[in-house]
Amino acid sequence: MKSITSVSNLTIKEVKKLHQKKYREKTGLFLVENLKIIMDAFTSGFVPCQLFFTSELVKKNSELQSLINRVGEGFEINDQVNKSISTLDTPSGIVAVYDQPEVRFSRGKNCLYLNAINDPGNLGTLLRSAVAFGFDNIILDEACVDLYNPKTIHAAKDAIFKLNFSFAVDFSTLKTDYYILTTSVRGSNPEFKIPKTKSVCLILGSESHGVDPSLLKLSDQSVSIPTTEKIESLNVAVAGSILMEKIFNKK
Repeated sequence: MKSITSVSNLTIKEVKKLHQKKYREKTGLFLVENLKIIMDAFTSGFVPCQLFFTSELVKKNSELQSLINRVGEGFEINDQVNKSISTLDTPSGIVAVYDQPEVRFSRGKNCLYLNAINDPGNLGTLLRSAVAFGFDNIILDEACVDLYNPKTIHAAKDAIFKLNFSFAVDFSTLKTDYYILTTSVRGSNPEFKIPKTKSVCLILGSESHGVDPSLLKLSDQSVSIPTTEKIESLNVAVAGSILMEKIFNKK
């Protein structure tokens, strides 16, 4: 274990660069600053390649020592350094650097296709719901907010370590194995029947524009969630979670 006390340290400067999307893409790394997420990921077998922590946090959390003993590089830092590498208003005392998971897709597992979801909080909430309701595959198109945005990670909790992520899809092959559902605010069927021979691909679009018309054309059915006329539409994370729950309990 090493100690870093200067914000000018080269290792610290490299970590700070990961606040930027372009450096996350360049290096294939991302940051997590939540102790519970880090420990839950560790329990599931995910060990960070670098770990930065304050002595005060270790004193308060004895279970953290087991992770420190396993991590590739461990660095004890002071409060000033912690503040310099943190994206939080109130630094948590710990920053973990992880390798981004390999792109993968598991055929036969339900899929959530996210079209232009631009709010990191909504994306993170959808990922947690995907874990809860068995949507193991996540496809994000190029118009979505960065998966490894710190706000996305904070909202997703450890869901980021429990899902398969991909960023491109050939719908001609997807339609062979999947029943494709899209969403609509009003006027479409609130009830839907899913063929037992196929898994489900649920497509969700942005709140401002909905699902892209080109994707709507590829769907097998468009579904809606009945609501009162007092509200124009549901938050996409809420709507997506409701639909995933309905699909999960329908089969």
